[in-house]
Amino acid sequence: MSGELILYVDDDRFNRVLVSRVLKSSGYVMEEAETGKGGLEKAQQLKPDLILMDINLPDLDGYQCTDRIRNMPDIADTPIVALTANAMVGDREKALEAGCDGYISKPVDVDELPREVARQLQEAATRAAQGLPRSAAGEYAEKKRKQTGQLRGTGALRRTPADEEEQQAPQAVEQAKPADEKKPAATKAAPAKKSGALDKAKARSLATTTSPLDKAKKKASSGISPLDKAKARLRSGNSPLDKAKASSPLNKSDKKDEEKDDDKPAGG
Repeated sequence: MSGELILYVDDDRFNRVLVSRVLKSSGYVMEEAETGKGGLEKAQQLKPDLILMDINLPDLDGYQCTDRIRNMPDIADTPIVALTANAMVGDREKALEAGCDGYISKPVDVDELPREVARQLQEAATRAAQGLPRSAAGEYAEKKRKQTGQLRGTGALRRTPADEEEQQAPQAVEQAKPADEKKPAATKAAPAKKSGALDKAKARSLATTTSPLDKAKKKASSGISPLDKAKARLRSGNSPLDKAKASSPLNKSDKKDEEKDDDKPAGG
């Protein structure tokens, strides 16, 4: 095919000149934009058949531009191919996740570029003939918006039978559930409440139970220690030592000598 309009968004003039020459020689009509905002304006005005999007742009990057295009009803299903020097691991996946349909790394392969452009345009034409959005990535983005409730108004992508089935599927699954699975959440949560009451009872029991160690400490703090009792006996003369002295033979002998001395006449 030839004569399709292609918009190339890139801030590098050398790249724009090279890509335009290669694709013009293949029969395509080329339009260029130097910035992301400029690319968005031209995309809305011209409604190109395909957009080549550089990622590293000075204002809006290629991911942001692609996301905005996917949210513009009139051009949301435009095929977009990322054409960028970002060739690290994961860059291709990131571009496709952002809404791009294809990925071409720089430096540009002048033989591969026309083939990839032709392939994307052919795929877009096939999808359109089947009543589908021209861009598979655009269709995916549309489905994501529908799932989050962000439905577009006039000019939205055409609704397919697959969309109708997807919308009715959750209702059918809910109706097919057994009766016990449809019980309110409060009923299913009852065992958890019982478990909570048991934990509270255990906590109260632990709070009111006194351990043997606590009892011993309490008795020691409220009573008289053995040391205090021993000191009291020493002061009163009733200690075991005092009793032993009183009952010893030596002590009795001393007492008898004292009695004898008391019986002697004062003068003798």
